[in-house]
Parts: sequence; C-alpha cells; structure tokens
Amino acid sequence: MIATMSPVLQMLNEKIDVLTLSPTERKLYESRMKLKSDITTISETQFSAGVERGKSLGLAEGKSLGLAEGKSLGLAEGSRQKAFETAHNLLVMGLSIDNIAKATGLTAQEVETLN
Repeated sequence: MIATMSPVLQMLNEKIDVLTLSPTERKLYESRMKLKSDITTISETQFSAGVERGKSLGLAEGKSLGLAEGKSLGLAEGSRQKAFETAHNLLVMGLSIDNIAKATGLTAQEVETLN
C-alpha cells in the first residue's frame, strides 16, 4: 500500500518487475520503451518546429501589416501637414479663415492657430 502512494517506491517496483522478466520479455519491453521514447522525441521536435514556423509566419505577417499601416499613417500625416502649409500660405495671401477652412479641409480653429 505504501508503494502505491510513493512515486519513488512505484518506480522501484517497476524496475524490479523489469528485472524479473525473461530475456525475450525484456527485449520486448525495451523495444516498447524505445518506441515510446522515439515517439516522444519526434512529437517534441515537430511541436518545436511548428512553434518556430508559427512565430516566423506571425512576425512576417505583423511586419507586413505594420508596414502597410505605417505607410497609411505616414501618408495621412503628410497630407495633413500639407493642408496646414497651404492654409498658412493662404493666410499670408489674405484669404478669410472660413474660405481657407473650406479649401483645406481644416477646421476654422485649426486655421486660427496658424495666425
């Protein structure tokens, strides 16, 4: 009963069982254990390879999305900056704030900040 509660004693019981096997039974046992070990190794290797492949695909997709989003944000920011430059030039030319806001797509408050 104690042997069933202690992992160490369970392991010792299993070793004793193996030692009492006949040579033929022992070869079969060792073959099974080798097969289990090989399956575990192959599974772990394939799992690790799958994780690495997933990481590389995720990074590639993330970079692709990041570049596209960054380009889009950059274009939008550049367009907005150009609208401010145009508004400033129109202010210098003496156009009204309302007309500049309509022409550039900026709000009247944004145009007023350029004064």
